[in-house]
This record gives sequence, structure tokens and C-alpha cells, in this order.
Amino acid sequence: MTDSEDTPLWLFSLKFYSYQGFRESLLAFQDFSGANVNIVLYLLWLASHRRAISLNEVEKIISSTKGWNEEIVQPLRRIRQNLKKNVDGLFSEDILLLREEVKTLELEAEKIEQRTLFNAYEIQFLGSLGTEIEAIARANLETYEELLDASFPKQHFECLIDGVSNGFH
Repeated sequence: MTDSEDTPLWLFSLKFYSYQGFRESLLAFQDFSGANVNIVLYLLWLASHRRAISLNEVEKIISSTKGWNEEIVQPLRRIRQNLKKNVDGLFSEDILLLREEVKTLELEAEKIEQRTLFNAYEIQFLGSLGTEIEAIARANLETYEELLDASFPKQHFECLIDGVSNGFH
């Protein structure tokens, strides 16, 4: 699902999400810690550009798409997940097709969220320039953990850090 309007953040996210183990780790952050996967991907993308960001900056980043995520992305995700549950014992090809259509809408909503994040900040003016991608990625995600007042599952945390610091892209 790429087109001429894709941002570098979206392309990074598609590639990162496709790697073995990364998808599972991102979903573990979402399911067990309440993280917004798009925010996690944005923080990792920033780290891949050696941008370390402050607590205040992460708060601003989160608030820039919070309403969209809560009012559009999350409800679409819940609908898609509910369609997978075989509600009331119903099952048909129509339900499977509807689920796929909702999945497409959810993905488009996430793409809009990422485009908003990408366009909201000029990367060269965001945070501070660091040297070591691994340390920056770790710090960016730890800052997000602090704001969520949650802990990311350690194994998944390390998987994502390793992925971005080893230049998967």
C-alpha cells in the first residue's frame, strides 16, 4: 500500500513492520503497555535519524494525533477485531469481506496519523542530534514508557532496539 504521497516515515514503518519479530514486538507494546504503535514507530524513525527527543517533545508528539487515534484508529481496530470473533455464532464470507474492508480503513487511518506526525515537525529541528542510534532509540522509548506510566515487555523492547540500531533499513 504505497503511493506517491507516502512519507519517509510511512515507508520506514511498512518495512520495519514487515521484519520477523518486529510486528509481534510492536503489538506487544500496544496490547500489554497501551502504546500507540504509530508513536513507537515515529520514535524509532527519529532514532534512525539520530534524533533524541525530550519528555516535553514526546508529550507534544502524542498530543498531535491523540484525538485522531482515540476517535478513529482505535474504534476501527476494535471493529476489525470484533469481526474476527464470530459474534453471535455468525460466520460468512460477507463478514470476512467486511473485516478486510475495515482493515483497509484502519490502515488508511494509521497512514493519515503518520502523515500528520511527519508533517507536524521538521526533523532537523526536533530534539537533539546524537551519535549512537541504539542509545537514542532506547532513550526515546524509555521516555514514552515514562509518559505512559507503563513498562514495555523487555524482550520486545530489546528486539525493537536491536532492529533499529542494526540498520534493518
